[in-house]
Amino acid sequence: MAKTYCFGLLAAAMMSSCLPKTEAHNAQQEAVQHDTEDTADYMYSMLENLCNAEDNVARGNLVIKELEAMGLEYSLQPFEREGSNYRNIIAKIDVENESHNLAFTAHYDRVDVGCGVVDNGSGVAVLLGMIKDVKESPNDNDLTFIFFDAEEKGLLGSKYYVANTDERFDAVFNIDMAAYGDTLMISTGAHNRRGEFVPTTESLNELIIELCEENSIPYFWTEDKWTDNVSFNEAGLAAASVVRVDSSFPNPYPIHNEGDNMSNTDINVLSQTEEFMLMILDRY
Repeated sequence: MAKTYCFGLLAAAMMSSCLPKTEAHNAQQEAVQHDTEDTADYMYSMLENLCNAEDNVARGNLVIKELEAMGLEYSLQPFEREGSNYRNIIAKIDVENESHNLAFTAHYDRVDVGCGVVDNGSGVAVLLGMIKDVKESPNDNDLTFIFFDAEEKGLLGSKYYVANTDERFDAVFNIDMAAYGDTLMISTGAHNRRGEFVPTTESLNELIIELCEENSIPYFWTEDKWTDNVSFNEAGLAAASVVRVDSSFPNPYPIHNEGDNMSNTDINVLSQTEEFMLMILDRY
């Protein structure tokens, strides 16, 4: 993959906590960390269930079962491509007089090799963990959580969603690979048909940079057009994908091969990724 490095890898340890500025802020951070810690076992158990699911339909059914257990309203967006049926799963947490309209997304489908927990059961688990942590005390933003189908077929689920929705989000954060590695890879744009790179908005870039630098998180940027943020970027919407990778860049990655199994997932990394996504939400 061709990569553009905007800043070098930071040497400090991954995912240290934000420095508290006030006692109130400190208490808030402790609460967030406590909730995330309580959610870690839930997310890892979800990973195991996704690993054992028979196929992508069963993986989608697991997501629906969890949303129903949490009492969250959801809708299904079925679509068909080349004789095959797929469905996106969309859950919402709406508030009155919202400040922003945000979306958090991940694809739940997998390829036929491995059990699809690195790519991308981990992203699904993080979305469900976020819902678990924020549904009882949402902030002042409307939140949409979208579980895409058929990403592995060429971003079909996200492309269909973008083409068939009236929603215009202030920002979209996609999660793809969330329980593996020590470094964040951030994908924030797409190449249009003329070959020009179309980045996400400057404010979204600045937010991610700010959080990485505050928390001494190793990261780099890429212009690769391979995951679901691209469908939003090509429609002119601000979107970024947050991906966990190993700084040693092993070849091959444990995706699309037999290495995509539970042995290459880490409950602590999974929890750290969810914490980072909650930090993003906390800034809006």
